[in-house]
Amino acid sequence: MAIGGSLVSSQTLDIMYPIRLALMGTSLALGACASTRNEPDETCRAIAAFANAADDVGHSVRLMTDWGGSYHKSEDPNEQVFSAKDCVNDGFEPGKALCNYLLENTSTEFAAINYRRALECIGFESNGRSPIDDNDLLPSAVSRNVAGVRRNVEVKVGFTHGTDTEPPTFTIAARKTR
Repeated sequence: MAIGGSLVSSQTLDIMYPIRLALMGTSLALGACASTRNEPDETCRAIAAFANAADDVGHSVRLMTDWGGSYHKSEDPNEQVFSAKDCVNDGFEPGKALCNYLLENTSTEFAAINYRRALECIGFESNGRSPIDDNDLLPSAVSRNVAGVRRNVEVKVGFTHGTDTEPPTFTIAARKTR
């Protein structure tokens, strides 16, 4: 029977164990569902808006990031640049809008994360052992079947690693196909 209530406590644990296990399993399953993207994220929507406005000539934007101030120097000799982003477009209004989005909503420290997000947007998996491992990434990918983008539009994304003289660069291009 019960000695100091320990048997009751032990029986309660035995009865509660399957319930707790079921609740933990349900929580994990619901957490996995919550972390799986059912719809494209905002980056995908921004890329789709840019791509849908593309014409036969095609347009592109390039996002360059500088973490550590290796490529950008301040005009003020007393000021140290720690991080910077630049986005170049060809004057195409939707390209300007995409650049504005990218400058506000992308990583500066881990440039390849931006590219990984774009790869997912156009239907490619990003390789690598971790979110910041960019050694195994494809240098570029092209798709004509992108969620939210018209069928006759080709979207290309690319990434070049930084060098001693050039920052990491992420490119998004779109053109209307026939």
